[in-house]
Amino acid sequence: MPPPIHNAAEFAHGWMLIGVTINVLLLGVLIAQVYMYFSRYKTDKFYVKALISVVLTADVLNTFFLFYYLYRSLIVHFNDPVYLMKSDWRFMDFFSSPDVRAGPVGYHKLLGANFLRVEDLHNEWAMDILRRCGMFGASQRRSVIGMIFRSLLLLNVAQISASATVLSFQVRNLPYFADFDEFKITVILWLGSGVAGDALITTMVVWYLSEATTCYKKDIFRTSSVTDSIETMTSPLKIFITGATGYVGGSVLSRLLKHPEASSFEITALVRSAEKAEKLKTLGVKTVIGSYTDPDLSVIKNAAAESDVVFAIADSDNLPPAQAILDGLKIKFEKSGEAPILIHTSGTAIIMDDARGLTSEHTKYSDLDVEKLNAIPQNVLHRNVDIPIIEADKAGYVKAYLITPGTIFGYPSGPLVDLGIQNTHSIQLPFVIKASIARKQGGYIGKGVYRWPAVSVDDSEYSLFLRSTKSPTKIVAADLYIKLFDVVRKDPDAAGHGPEGYYFAESFEYSGLEAAQTISEALHELGVAASTEPSAFTQEELEKNFGAFWPVLATNCYAKGDRSRAIGWKPQGTKADFLANIKAEVKELYSGSNDNCSLNTRSGHRSYPVTTMSVVLFKALAGGRRRRALLLPVLVFSVVLSLTFVFGSNTWSRVTEYFPLANNDLPIEPDFPPDYTSLRLAEENLPQHDPDLPFPEGRNGRYVKFTCAIQQLGWNNVLNELLMNSFLAYKSNRAYVFSEYVWKREYYPWPEEKAYDWPPRTPLSALIAGPTVGGPWPEGDPAPRAVSEKYFEIVCPPEKRRIINTRDVKPALADADGVEIFAAWQQILLDAPEQCIEIQPADRSEDGYPQVFDLWLWGSWRVLSLWDAFSSSPVSQLLGTSPIVERTVNANLKIFTAPKERVGSTDPFNRMLAIHLRRGDFKEACLSLSNWNSTFYSWNLHDFLPDKFVPPPGGGWGTNTPENEALYMKHCLPSDEDILQKIRDSRKDYLDTVKKQGRKEEIDVLYLLTNDNSEWLDEVKKIMKADGWKVVATSRDLKLDAEGKDVGMAVDMEIARKASVFIGNGWSSFTSNILHRRLVDGKIPISNRFY
Repeated sequence: MPPPIHNAAEFAHGWMLIGVTINVLLLGVLIAQVYMYFSRYKTDKFYVKALISVVLTADVLNTFFLFYYLYRSLIVHFNDPVYLMKSDWRFMDFFSSPDVRAGPVGYHKLLGANFLRVEDLHNEWAMDILRRCGMFGASQRRSVIGMIFRSLLLLNVAQISASATVLSFQVRNLPYFADFDEFKITVILWLGSGVAGDALITTMVVWYLSEATTCYKKDIFRTSSVTDSIETMTSPLKIFITGATGYVGGSVLSRLLKHPEASSFEITALVRSAEKAEKLKTLGVKTVIGSYTDPDLSVIKNAAAESDVVFAIADSDNLPPAQAILDGLKIKFEKSGEAPILIHTSGTAIIMDDARGLTSEHTKYSDLDVEKLNAIPQNVLHRNVDIPIIEADKAGYVKAYLITPGTIFGYPSGPLVDLGIQNTHSIQLPFVIKASIARKQGGYIGKGVYRWPAVSVDDSEYSLFLRSTKSPTKIVAADLYIKLFDVVRKDPDAAGHGPEGYYFAESFEYSGLEAAQTISEALHELGVAASTEPSAFTQEELEKNFGAFWPVLATNCYAKGDRSRAIGWKPQGTKADFLANIKAEVKELYSGSNDNCSLNTRSGHRSYPVTTMSVVLFKALAGGRRRRALLLPVLVFSVVLSLTFVFGSNTWSRVTEYFPLANNDLPIEPDFPPDYTSLRLAEENLPQHDPDLPFPEGRNGRYVKFTCAIQQLGWNNVLNELLMNSFLAYKSNRAYVFSEYVWKREYYPWPEEKAYDWPPRTPLSALIAGPTVGGPWPEGDPAPRAVSEKYFEIVCPPEKRRIINTRDVKPALADADGVEIFAAWQQILLDAPEQCIEIQPADRSEDGYPQVFDLWLWGSWRVLSLWDAFSSSPVSQLLGTSPIVERTVNANLKIFTAPKERVGSTDPFNRMLAIHLRRGDFKEACLSLSNWNSTFYSWNLHDFLPDKFVPPPGGGWGTNTPENEALYMKHCLPSDEDILQKIRDSRKDYLDTVKKQGRKEEIDVLYLLTNDNSEWLDEVKKIMKADGWKVVATSRDLKLDAEGKDVGMAVDMEIARKASVFIGNGWSSFTSNILHRRLVDGKIPISNRFY
């Protein structure tokens, strides 16, 4: 049994909470009304506009005061029934409406009632239906009906105003809730007169309209009264899109979801599968399941019949579904009386010739050439669908616009790509690329002189798999759809439609020969093609790869989007972007890594401002059963929340007692490591893995495998050594044998029971790219390419190998400089006549660090002599970021972007300071470094870097003084204050330096690379934000899929590499490897700092 209610105030305040919730909803309606009024009724008299402004201001203040009152009464004085009886209302009595005073009974009226009456009384346009129906005609202006109607309106407004005034004065005299019983008579009179006035006005209008002989149905439905205007204002714009998960359609849908007015759209998408439907629902998109190939197209027809705008972005040559869309839109027109909008995707193939690759001569078409375009016969591609659409526009039941793109290229981005449901490839380019890969040479048709227009699909950095290419395209094909949509949804006649409705999407022209040349170059870089020069497809190849479609690929198509540009579309993509994209697609399609293109990192739920949601919910009040169902969650929430105050503070504990939460019932998201099947397959298929290749590769090639290399340790301890081993192999004219990274068990991000192998492994190409993992050397370089350990076992079986043990070489080089050690090993490898050499480690009892380049070298000044040769070598210069790492970084750009900035509008790394803050076991590591009086590690020792550390005197091997320990800890594990000061100094020093160089930069993004998961990190973030950083992000903020989680350390390194300023730990191999990349990239010394 619930606890007793102590007094009437507890009961009333519970209902009041429900009332305030409704008040917020109605405030949204009022805001919509006022916006409608000022945007449409601009000729009204000043006093009417002033009165409406006062009403809006009063209601906004009233809502604010209500929230303040409830906060003070129910939160500050929680479970204090005595206070509720004496709570003081006087601070808001001037602004409050009678509805609030009346308690639950008063909420039968809309709080916007005053505004409704004022607008109906004073606004001429709002009374237009009644004028057309004769009530205010000249002959009846003084009639009894007209006089009664006007009088009732005036009396109703006066009654409401008088009630509010009287009630406000009563509250002033009786401010406490306990005395509100005195208001009984006033409230009854106010409610009674209000209900009577409303009933009389409504009855008179309904009766008159039903009897009026001069009033027609179309006049009533097209009335501009406030109720109808609100219906229009609060109804969402219904959009139906086909091809929603396609290459172009997915990019258009992504833009609609990000549209500034997306909260007022109700988007329905046609999808083929329930799986895609479920994922789209997470983005707030409704779905219908079907396809253009279904025998029954009623699903498409019915969806179109419910829509204000249709984007048809699927098959542009399939007439039956296009006709189904037109039939549905005709139904929509017949119901609403207004022609809906159809934005259809055609193609510039409508203007192609039959050149077959033998000539480039052809007529150029502008989308303004109406007569020439409409003269194109129906048997041309796309025209079988275009013509019926244009005819429907002529018939007047649809406004049709035909977007007509050329070759579309690029890699799309957005929430659909993130969910893995959008097609990321066009049809035309992969068609030719796959045929070229099959023949191992770029191909063209005829003479290759045919020319086509092209435009990019999206503004993403679509060169995902091409390290050095970044697309500058900002306004592209998908933007034309949105630009046209924004123009015509406000005024369908503001842009040409029907016969004048073609909109060409083109940015530049390219020839078949140029595309084939680029494909050949990419295949040559991959080691697939023997030459960079393309050749013509043979007739047999054409028929095998393209069938009867091949002549279409070799046509000329000269298009100019003048009409598209006239509505404000400005494509900026260049031919260089296009050719770079072709290279990226060749590499992706060849490597078979297409399944690694997306990250499932965002849910994409749409959010609504409070007032907008209020409007949407108010619409549900006036709608049918399905719309009213939207109110159920709101009402349930309000009632349940009110129970807290109606029944006292024990309610929630009773609820949790009756309905306990079982932790084991919570859904657990599957989390398993990636299997890298496609990546391992790509490594196996490297072009150098061919025993028939000529010397120095193939079965007679020269190879070296470093079995002595360190394993099962941190990634960066492994990385610096394998890069130097790769450099040694390169200088010895031998192929470096790379193997997978074997994890230190404690560092692996998954438990043993989830691992595929133990100890766990990650392919090296998931972590880095470049010659060390089998990438090509510079053109003309005769060095053999690196091979995998698996291939080495094939061409170098044990009986062919010469074994060199490090014990036989290292003792003589114990204290040698880095260059001397390198030269000694290089000479051994050059002089050895054997094809296959395996360097094995000495026993640990003989050498604790039996690597060729061991810890004693990396932790001393001796390593620096190797820098000049190593950093300028192809091993360093061509060392790249793996596609997985690059994809993960790009997918997380949002966390480096300020809330009000658009992702990608600026390069966040140009504004970033990254700092390495290792925690966890690092305190013990720092104390160990102190005990051994260690120097900085590896490349961190460079003299030209601004922050140097010289081990202080006084310590010994294994011990140190307390003073020296404190000095080590200051540089190795600094305090929060020291971290903050280092960040401030590093930013200032960098900005001062670049300013002297004549450059102006801004550093306002801070990224913390850390393994910390404690509350300490939250405190550090607060400190940094308080210090004025616009964005503060950490490793913990990254959104990672399984692959991203597996290579998380490499992701952090890539972010730090790209940052303008980096602060690292001088004793860290992680910092040293980041510094290596940064210096090779050309980062100035002052941008590289240590604690």
